[in-house]
Amino acid sequence: MTEERTLHEALKWASSFLEARGVEVTGAKWLLEDVVGKSGVLFQLALQERLPEKQWQQFEQMIQRFASGEPAQYITGEAHFYGRTLLVNPAVLIPRPETEELVELILERGEERFQHPKIVDIATGSGAIALTLAKEWPEAEVSASDLSGDALHVAMANAERLGVNVTLREGDLTEPFQGEKFHVIISNPPYIPEKDIEELQTNVRAHEHIWHL
Repeated sequence: MTEERTLHEALKWASSFLEARGVEVTGAKWLLEDVVGKSGVLFQLALQERLPEKQWQQFEQMIQRFASGEPAQYITGEAHFYGRTLLVNPAVLIPRPETEELVELILERGEERFQHPKIVDIATGSGAIALTLAKEWPEAEVSASDLSGDALHVAMANAERLGVNVTLREGDLTEPFQGEKFHVIISNPPYIPEKDIEELQTNVRAHEHIWHL
């Protein structure tokens, strides 16, 4: 067994490893926090603690995957959105911070106009938008659809994790809701123009499923 490293030493090694390969080093801290189950102040206070060999091996493998271009969220299986933690895997896109602005806009304008609205989120993926709206707007009746059954499994797991009731249906775009009426229809699909594909970061281009225009 090799000598155990402190969290500080492990973080320093990972940062150097990633920097030498031109990869964003901030991902190292996030991955190490996930390994040790501590974040923020608790993580900072633990930097001089020893990292057990099993956790070191886990962290080393995660850093190698991250260096190869795999998104940190797929490695940990979690992503942060609107102050909450969602489950993610390659079956869904990673929720983006800018999508929170869409949620804010819907809440701001919708709550002024509707008391008990029916809302549908098309191509929901992880369920980030639909589940957040259901959580933030309890009076709303929220539904969501996705063409991918695997994506809906992720959305369902997130609904259970957040403790919200959202109707999830499998199908193409609005097809699962034909004949139904809604006050708010949302869709934030992963469309990317063909000409922009090569300009995407490697971790997005190689690991996230995007639709070409």
